[in-house]
Amino acid sequence: MGQMLSAVTYKSNWWGFIGKRVLIALVAFLFISFIFFTLAELPSDLLGANYISVSPLVTREMIETKISEYHLNDSIAMRYWYWVIDFFEGSLGNSSIFQMPAED
Repeated sequence: MGQMLSAVTYKSNWWGFIGKRVLIALVAFLFISFIFFTLAELPSDLLGANYISVSPLVTREMIETKISEYHLNDSIAMRYWYWVIDFFEGSLGNSSIFQMPAED
């Protein structure tokens, strides 16, 4: 027959059980979100500054401002890191249509 666990043993294993599940969920979140983030960022990596310049009224200074604002000159891993930090702080970025914070 199997070993009988006392209430004390069960209670101490409970926190380990919950801790493992939270850790697995965090790793799964980071892995899946990195895949989706990479797919979403792929056009900006492939097209570079041409991705931003869609109007003849856009100046080079405006393009450079957006490149530094969105960290487009950083690696994809660094941009993902900035995104994760913003996500956990509750910042969803700006709406591209309304030009205001997305959480509003």
